[in-house]
Amino acid sequence: MSTEVESVATELHRDKFLQVLEEEAPMADSLTNYLKLHDDKNSEVDLLELYQTLSRRQVHQLWASLQQVCNHHVMNGPFSEQDEQLAELPVAERKQVVRKTVGVVGGVITMATIAISQESPVIPEALQDLVLVLHGILLSLPDPAVQLKAQIAALCEKWWLKNAPQKESMVHNMMVFCLKQSLEYKAKVSSVKRVWELRHVLSLFSYEDDSVEELQQLLLLCVISKTYLGAAEGRRFLTFLFGLHPNFTEKLHKTVKNQLPAATKAVQKYYGDIYFSAWHVADDLFKRKMETCLQDLMYLAVHADRSGPRPLADSLQKLLSCIHQQKHKPGVDDMLYTLYKPILWRSLKVANPDVRTNAAVLLVDAFPLQDLNAPVEERDQNMQKQLDILWSLLDDPEPMLRLTAVRGVCRIVGMYWELIPANVVQDFMKKVVEDMANDCNSADVRAAVFKGIMFVLEQCPLSHTLLKTMLPCLKNHIHDKSEKVRLAFAQLLLKIKSVRAIKFWDVVPLDHIIARIAVDKEPVAALLVSLLFNSFVPLQKDNTKLLERAIYLIQENPQTARRFYQLAPRCMAIGDTVKYMLLLCHFVWQLTLRELAADPNSSEASMEEKENISDEDLSVADTATMAGLLEAMAILWASITRELSQPGNGEWKQKLRNKFSRCLPDFLKVFHDARCHQALVQLACFLKADTIPTFSCGVVSKLKGMSWPTPATEFGPLVNCLANWGRLGDVLELLTEWLTVALDGHKARHDTGTGQGSKADSKGKKKVMFVDPHQPQPRLALDMLDYVFTDDLCRQCAMDMHTAELASVSAVLQGVLTCIEDRLQEGRPLTPLLSDEFLPTALRSYCLLQVHLQLKTETPTCEFFSQFLEWADQKLLPSLSLGHPETQDSQGAMPCLPTLQFAQQTIQTVLQGAGDLVLLGLLSDEQCCALLQLAGAVLRTDSATALLPAVCMVTCRVVDVTSAVPGDNRMQELVPHMLESIVQTQVYLVRKHRDAARERLHEMKGAFQAIVRAHMNQRCLNQTLSHDFMATIMTAVMAEMTSTVRKGSEFVTTDRISDLPTLSAFLLSTVNTSAASASLFVEELSHCAESGALQGLPGHYAAVLILHTLSKDGGRAAGILDCVHVVQQQAQQLVGDEGEEEDGSKQKLLEEITNLTAKISDATKVQ
Repeated sequence: MSTEVESVATELHRDKFLQVLEEEAPMADSLTNYLKLHDDKNSEVDLLELYQTLSRRQVHQLWASLQQVCNHHVMNGPFSEQDEQLAELPVAERKQVVRKTVGVVGGVITMATIAISQESPVIPEALQDLVLVLHGILLSLPDPAVQLKAQIAALCEKWWLKNAPQKESMVHNMMVFCLKQSLEYKAKVSSVKRVWELRHVLSLFSYEDDSVEELQQLLLLCVISKTYLGAAEGRRFLTFLFGLHPNFTEKLHKTVKNQLPAATKAVQKYYGDIYFSAWHVADDLFKRKMETCLQDLMYLAVHADRSGPRPLADSLQKLLSCIHQQKHKPGVDDMLYTLYKPILWRSLKVANPDVRTNAAVLLVDAFPLQDLNAPVEERDQNMQKQLDILWSLLDDPEPMLRLTAVRGVCRIVGMYWELIPANVVQDFMKKVVEDMANDCNSADVRAAVFKGIMFVLEQCPLSHTLLKTMLPCLKNHIHDKSEKVRLAFAQLLLKIKSVRAIKFWDVVPLDHIIARIAVDKEPVAALLVSLLFNSFVPLQKDNTKLLERAIYLIQENPQTARRFYQLAPRCMAIGDTVKYMLLLCHFVWQLTLRELAADPNSSEASMEEKENISDEDLSVADTATMAGLLEAMAILWASITRELSQPGNGEWKQKLRNKFSRCLPDFLKVFHDARCHQALVQLACFLKADTIPTFSCGVVSKLKGMSWPTPATEFGPLVNCLANWGRLGDVLELLTEWLTVALDGHKARHDTGTGQGSKADSKGKKKVMFVDPHQPQPRLALDMLDYVFTDDLCRQCAMDMHTAELASVSAVLQGVLTCIEDRLQEGRPLTPLLSDEFLPTALRSYCLLQVHLQLKTETPTCEFFSQFLEWADQKLLPSLSLGHPETQDSQGAMPCLPTLQFAQQTIQTVLQGAGDLVLLGLLSDEQCCALLQLAGAVLRTDSATALLPAVCMVTCRVVDVTSAVPGDNRMQELVPHMLESIVQTQVYLVRKHRDAARERLHEMKGAFQAIVRAHMNQRCLNQTLSHDFMATIMTAVMAEMTSTVRKGSEFVTTDRISDLPTLSAFLLSTVNTSAASASLFVEELSHCAESGALQGLPGHYAAVLILHTLSKDGGRAAGILDCVHVVQQQAQQLVGDEGEEEDGSKQKLLEEITNLTAKISDATKVQ
């Protein structure tokens, strides 16, 4: 009964629906209401069910009405609020009108979709015309109507899939829309799958017609789309595109070639797979087209550039490698042989090493190239030809080609061992092992040998017997001078360790490996430790064996043992490391208890462990072994400190602390050797102070008992202990006490000497005083302070918890400024404690401490530094001149050189400290300018030559930091003046101190070049900057070269700047580092020649010599040819003006100038 009721309701809705459409056409305002009812789940209206009840006549009637509705709204619109016909309407009404139009057209599309979705749809002409109209407006609809466009595209897609009438006319715009949608940013993979399902639509179009140009451009964009390349359906679609049309295949190929230079490795592989798939599925015509494209890629791969971070040659080889890997499929071998034949063999014989290298890489990767249809003899000859080529490549003069050959030979031998004759395999491996492994010209070749042997061992078990006899001759390569070779050799030893037939100790003696661990860098040493780990720490064996191996290693090579235990935790779990440490600790404790038991004066408190005392012959008297065991425990603990701090390892950490808290007091009673004591102190750092009270209470006393010089290796562990225990303040108090005695003691004596203490002395009162048996050690205090800021743990502890104590130290150290002033005034060292070595070091420590304290208070720049520079300018600079009273003796006659040297050392400390602050970016631009002014003032004193390296250093750092950010005009003016002053000082240095000049110039070379380079970079951005410094450089070079030419014998021309006189070689090597600076130098020289400032014919000849050297050594400068012609013309004019009175020597110089000018001209033309 209910079914009949529903049927009657449907018929009523149907009739009403048809009536409304007929009456309201072409507006059909009520259509949107029916769509809303259709979408409403609670509504009785279902358009699909309604449509299914229509008779054929009613279907035609329906679509006739809907066609009118659709045509009316499509023609009149509007579909966007920006439509011109809505310009006069308010915004709200615009939205309502657009919503109505889009709703009506959307309703028509919904009805069309319902109609085409029927199992056997009735498709009247009106429906066909309607869909044609919708398809026609698809691409012309505005962007805001994107939902409507998607509905139209879905309708056209369904029309195509249903094989409906006129489907060929309804897919072009739909395909364009789908392609655009799939190429959008962050497009979904589903859009790519949709395009793949519609791929056969593309076969309908003519790709020689201009009407599909937009479609072709979209398809070309698909080739470079990450969405398409990343999806399997996308790659299949791209493969399909290569078979659309021969002309379009060429366009796709060009697009791929343009994309390859920037393609990632994954994209290169995708392209390789696409090319192979396109070739594999193609028919005869397209197969030949694809082979043409592949051969083009092969040609490009052979002739591509190998330079740069992402060379094109590597990209092409990666792509072709994907095709080489398909050699097992039918037809691939023949195709590769045919395509490579006209390219590869010829390219392997050319002179260009890059081409030969590229060809060799392809040959190795595609080996063997063979024609399977050829006779057996011809195939054998072809194989022998390729093997002969590989053999010849091993002796190629180009290192990169030898490297490729070694890799190729090892790859081929490893993969085709059974196919290559045994004698050929043996000859190849002998050549590689005996000759290529000893290639003294290339470390890369030597490293490739060991990596290649690893590949052979892994790929071919049959090679183990042969290599077992060959590998021992490689033992000395563990000591190769190149780290990469040693690293590759260590990896080879690890690979050999996994091969049963070969023992790694037969390849390299064990003592060589042990010695290498001690001295090699961490990457290599870590591999060697992994190699020997099971030998010296056999965790699977009993404790006796573990102890025996540990003792053997320590006794064999203590240095190696320390390095071994530093890296050993990488090879075992944290629990195994702790157990191993506890084993070593317990063993040493047994020996300690034995020693204490034998001592009649020892306590009986520890005798409860007597029954566990070992029966080994080893005793604590063997201090070297005991020190090694204690060091092993300390090093192991230090190596796992961070891991022990992890939440899950607290139990292991507590076990270590419990054990060592019991043992360490006994160790301290027995072991008094320096090495043992140092290791015990390091172990104590990891324990709590209250667990070792006897030791912890005496640490400060031990520090007080030390004297200078004491190395940091002795006092450092003690300072670390106190830092770990939260008692670093005790160290800082000790430093304050020592520094106060030294600095304030001088002040007290100074006051006494001036009569201020006479009144107190006259009273003659007696006082009771406690005499400290330890003398103050101010220099040791500075070393300790430096250690506190060098060690990460101590620095963090000091800055977080002891800023007040640091401030006290800083307040005391501030007195060093007064002491330095007094030292310069008195002209002799103040006291034995305040030596000339102590005061500059104390000044450096004061600056360092002030910087840390100001950073702690988050001061933006070092505020004290401006006052510090002012103090240096007023108090230090006057003392740098020999004529100043402070540098003379008491009678004012002879200069006091120790005072001058002290002043130089002090100002050098100031400059070095300032340079560090500049490098850290802690100074403002104003302070940097003040610093440069101070440095310039230093160059105007008598100590300029001695302080020139320090001035160059600080100037370089200022220029480096300020060149990154555009500075003020003041800085840009100071730098050229500084450069001029530096060059002038260099000239003076070479003239007055020729013997020391080379060393000084070499010391400042890097900094000076950096200054010139940075200023030239600034000048490229701002052409108004001064370039007078280059004129100064040119003048200095010309003066020295002219003087050299004037001195007697003929000056031999040279092709290298380094062969020129000292200053000229230094300055020209700096100028020649860049084309810009070299060109500016030549420009200045040309101006000098044009102005007639060159000093006679010797000056002109010197200028030509300089230009000749610049053209030969680098040839970076522009304008050399023009400049040399100017010099030649000036020289000829000079000789013509002087007439015939001059002797023949000047004619000879003119001939030399002419000859050199001709050589420069010829060389420039060749370039």
